Amino acid sequence: MNDILQYKDFAKIEPVNKGWSNDKKYYIETKAGEKLLLRVSDISEYDKKKAEYEAVKRLDGFTDILMSRPLDFGTCNDGKCVYMLSTGLRTIFYPQHLAYLTLLQRLLTVRMC
Repeated sequence: MNDILQYKDFAKIEPVNKGWSNDKKYYIETKAGEKLLLRVSDISEYDKKKAEYEAVKRLDGFTDILMSRPLDFGTCNDGKCVYMLSTGLRTIFYPQHLAYLTLLQRLLTVRMC
């Protein structure tokens, strides 16, 4: 994970064991106080996760949609994993609402297909 470009700005990294996906999820706080969500998957999921990232980016322009905003996408762990870094929601974020976010992301993905 330390090969993620923004890693140097991470002040706090906590595993999140909620949600329906097989992604490894992490609650991130940056040195600047930002609350982020990092999702890490096996590199075999690259194409699927890239399509998901692109779909979320297309929705990013709609400011009236309550969702996390995509920040970065790439590979990590020496190319063995793919990651997506996104903003947290202002008040609905961690940890009790993560299942809600996962559901929202699934709904948005279904609607984009």
